Amino acid sequence: LKDIMKEKAASLVEQKNVSYRLINDISSLKGLVKSLIGQNSLCIDTETTGINPINAELIGLSIGYKEGVAYYIPFNGDIDKSIIIDELKPLFSGKIAFFGQNIKYDIHVLNQIGLRIQKVDFDTLLASYVLESHLTKHSLDSLIEKYFHITKMTFKEIIPKGKGKTFADVDLKTACTYCCSDVDYTIRLKELFEKSIQEKGLSDLYYNIELPLLPILLKMEDHGIYPVHSYRLRPGFIYPESAAWAQPINQGFVGRLPKTHTHRGPGPSR
Repeated sequence: LKDIMKEKAASLVEQKNVSYRLINDISSLKGLVKSLIGQNSLCIDTETTGINPINAELIGLSIGYKEGVAYYIPFNGDIDKSIIIDELKPLFSGKIAFFGQNIKYDIHVLNQIGLRIQKVDFDTLLASYVLESHLTKHSLDSLIEKYFHITKMTFKEIIPKGKGKTFADVDLKTACTYCCSDVDYTIRLKELFEKSIQEKGLSDLYYNIELPLLPILLKMEDHGIYPVHSYRLRPGFIYPESAAWAQPINQGFVGRLPKTHTHRGPGPSR
């Protein structure tokens, strides 16, 4: 099965005339950062040990900015993780914007190691939903098949068989092709979706409403929601003035909604 996956990965690279490069030494890493530092926007994709971004371990990341070219940096390769993080930090200074497929997941993962994406200029998953919300599938594999008529190797296909196996067990060459192809086709999708969003008159919805919600959702997922005491909803009540923590809530809701439903108890406890 491993040989089949390698052949499938090699076939993808050959047929599509792409350049997917494994960055597995310090000299190559420094050269990559130097070549990327002047870009205005970069596509990024992370590979981890699980679907929960808060608990998952980062195994590698791929990065690129133009169609057909991408780079894979393994965190389980020959370069120490701390060195990779230090070398990549200049790309996360806030000058460069990032985009991806469900980039919210990648931001969560990168936050755990101190690499903070400060600007997001596109998300192909979100764009797909804005353009065709009736679709039941907006995954990258589904979008690649829909728009490019390619069935790429899936995550399940490249993970070795056996209990407890994760992306960390995938050989570096296969991991490189898999992750780089995700970045490559996300770049291609971005180009298609940007044009479609403009042509369909959805620019205001996407860029001024949907995209700005991403950092808000990120904070909600990072910090969670504090539960309060059980209470029965009553119409017409607002938080008491004595609850100082509730004043921003009062100011935000009073006057905007016909009725504000809340309780009369104390503020939430942590």
